Amino acid sequence: MNLLHAVPGGVLDPDRATARRWAVAELSDRAYVQAQPGLAERAIRRVLEELQQLVDRAGGASTGTGLVIGIAVVVVVVVLALLLAGPLRRRVRTSAPVGGVFGSLVRTSAEHRSAAERSASARKGAATRKRNAANRAH
Repeated sequence: MNLLHAVPGGVLDPDRATARRWAVAELSDRAYVQAQPGLAERAIRRVLEELQQLVDRAGGASTGTGLVIGIAVVVVVVVLALLLAGPLRRRVRTSAPVGGVFGSLVRTSAEHRSAAERSASARKGAATRKRNAANRAH
């Protein structure tokens, strides 16, 4: 028995069972599966729908109820953000580290001048050695 019936204009008119099979086959295609929203997006949509319903139900109530709901939503969002971001790290520095990566962080002006002079003299000596080596090579 032929399940397809041609209608005028060349359009196929399948019976109900054939149309269902075709639809199931088409919608099980990989492109449709990949286009579905992920778990996080579905969860966010669900939460937003619930909030919308809550606000709609509170629409008949007084303005104070809407304000309380708004504040509650803000508090929930802040709490979720804190939970997702991890615990707050509150470190109070009592003093600068002594002898850390760069040595003592506190220097007098005389120590700064002395360090600058040593650095300048080391650079001058390195430049002189490099120039002398280049002259010897010629």
